[in-house]
Amino acid sequence: MKPRAPKSKGPPAIRPPLATTLPRRRKWFFRIAALLLPVLLLGGAEITLRLAGYGFDPHFFKSQTIGGENFLVQNDEFSFRFFPREAARHPGVVRMSARKSPGTIRVFILGESAAMGDPEPAYGPARFMEMQLRGKFPEAKFEVINVAFTAINSHVILPIARECARHEGDFWIIYMGNNEMVGPFGAATVFGRRAAPLPYVRLVTALESTRLGQLFSGLARKIRGEKPVRSSWGGMQMFLNNQIAPDSPLKENVHRNFAKNLDDILRAGTRGGANILLNTVAVNLKDCEPFASLPANDGRSAEAEFIAGTTLLAQGKTSEARERLQRASDDDALPFRTDAVENDQIRAAAKKFPGNVTLCDAAAELSAFNPENICGEETFYEHVHFNFDGAHRLGLLWAQQLEKLLPPALPRNTNWLTPSACALQLGLSDWNRALVWEHMAGRLRQTPFSAQSNNRQRLEKLAANVTILREGMTPENAANTKSNFLAQLSRAPADFELRENYAVFLQSAGNLSDAISQWRQVQALLPHDFLPHFQLAHLLNQSGANSEAETEARAAVRLRSSLTEGWLELGKALAAQNKLADALDSYAVAQQQEPANAQTLFHIGKVKALQNNHVQAMAHYRASIQSNPANWEAHYELGGELDAAGQSAEALAEFGEAVRLNPNYSRAHFNFGVLLAKSLQLDAAQREFEETLRLEPGYQNARENLEKIRILKFRKKGL
Repeated sequence: MKPRAPKSKGPPAIRPPLATTLPRRRKWFFRIAALLLPVLLLGGAEITLRLAGYGFDPHFFKSQTIGGENFLVQNDEFSFRFFPREAARHPGVVRMSARKSPGTIRVFILGESAAMGDPEPAYGPARFMEMQLRGKFPEAKFEVINVAFTAINSHVILPIARECARHEGDFWIIYMGNNEMVGPFGAATVFGRRAAPLPYVRLVTALESTRLGQLFSGLARKIRGEKPVRSSWGGMQMFLNNQIAPDSPLKENVHRNFAKNLDDILRAGTRGGANILLNTVAVNLKDCEPFASLPANDGRSAEAEFIAGTTLLAQGKTSEARERLQRASDDDALPFRTDAVENDQIRAAAKKFPGNVTLCDAAAELSAFNPENICGEETFYEHVHFNFDGAHRLGLLWAQQLEKLLPPALPRNTNWLTPSACALQLGLSDWNRALVWEHMAGRLRQTPFSAQSNNRQRLEKLAANVTILREGMTPENAANTKSNFLAQLSRAPADFELRENYAVFLQSAGNLSDAISQWRQVQALLPHDFLPHFQLAHLLNQSGANSEAETEARAAVRLRSSLTEGWLELGKALAAQNKLADALDSYAVAQQQEPANAQTLFHIGKVKALQNNHVQAMAHYRASIQSNPANWEAHYELGGELDAAGQSAEALAEFGEAVRLNPNYSRAHFNFGVLLAKSLQLDAAQREFEETLRLEPGYQNARENLEKIRILKFRKKGL
């Protein structure tokens, strides 16, 4: 058999290669995974940071259970997105039902300090409006939520507005514009980059709303070695070195940002179903000269414009005067007032939302209350903040505008409340009014107000007003005021602002026990707020209940760690319990926040004296006096230290100053009298002992010293 011929091998068979590409579905899976992985990692890191408690909550509202009910309250951390933590401004008190009850008409107030009602929100335009609406529509339930606060501008108001849009607001009232140049990202701001482009602002604030963004921002500041510009809020003085020329191009950037922010705020409100009352902003043109003046390229200046406007006004040329005064305000190198461009932008924005946005030309309406049709001291305390009359006028104007937007079938009374009727409902007593005026006097003594040429006249008017009120603070009037407060509280027991006003009245009238009781009731209404704790700490310290005061002060600084007065009150409570080292620790925090605070320096001196460190005690008393020469307590205590050190002449001078500054303190008169007697000024010493006994009839030492003086004078006469 023939063997088979072997088969030809030919070229080797080629095996199919392994797949070098994935199936299409798997390929897309990996692509998506590659895209999602960074997102998942970042999301995981964000969640981890939140669970670890890192960073701050960037939302304006937070949930709070009060008396078993769910509320939305202000979040003090919200402003950390826009301000350095050390100098941050915080929202005012908010207490809003988490779910709006049927039939409630909810009104949001958006803006800055003027809309908030500074210097006392309880007597601001929003509160006057609320009383007017209640009086006009007795069967309706109005809920006014004021989310305005100090030092913010449209960059800050926009995210607040977006949150408000989710909470069933029937009406929004927008009154903003004063802080566009000085607030965050403004042309003259002290809070970071000036006149920043809007995309940059939106990016930075968006990043700061995340914990990761807050982490990276904090790390970046550490790497750059940045330190806080200030350890606490410094008021308008902070801006003195940030003056801006009238024709600075930075202003144009600010105006563009304002227009865009305003449009977005209005869009958020209309999408949220709100009817919006958009206001032009009134400012003091007539009686507030520019805070600072720099020349423009064309030679004009704010100071020259103000002088020209004032001259024209004196000549009766009101139209020309108004134009020049407006230009003086617009060209102010410290631009704390809404300018004409911004008011024009407000008017233009209202036209873009017909049917949903109503323009309220507050600038024009309020001008009409001045004989020269130019806003001035008849409306404002200083540059933009409303006095009681101005707040009532704007509140009434808002109420009248809202009446036109409310359903016609809603039952209403014929007339609006008179200013005096509004004041009664608000608890605006003579005691409360005087405290506000005294607060404003303190503000006006500081720069930049103190440098204005008419500041002395403003202070004299405030002092005269307070004197008149003090003369009428009789026991009978106090009893009537108390009765009115109780009547108003029976009508609105949950009105925390009214109850606060009552507590302040009681405190001012010297009824500390009832004031403490009322602040405890405010505390129950506002468990999230620092103020009731602080006020209780202050009153309990005055009452000698120092252990309770310590508890309340600790609660106050836990809720508001930047509260210098809270750390001071805590130190006083600790010192009174002989916890001297702890007291100094508390005072150290207060001093870090406000290094030149006269009261902190004074109380450190008192602790040093208790520790028998009399040299340091005197040094701190002197530092306190240097910071505030009117601090009579520091003069008094320094006098005691000097007397103990054998420096009688210096002690005599200090006690004399203490008597001059506080003539109602009996022990200052007594010690002054003792030193006068030692220096053989017997007639003067006799007068001081007699005054001591007039103020404190039961003080036996004064009586004995007075008798000795009379004997000495008799013997001297006999000789």
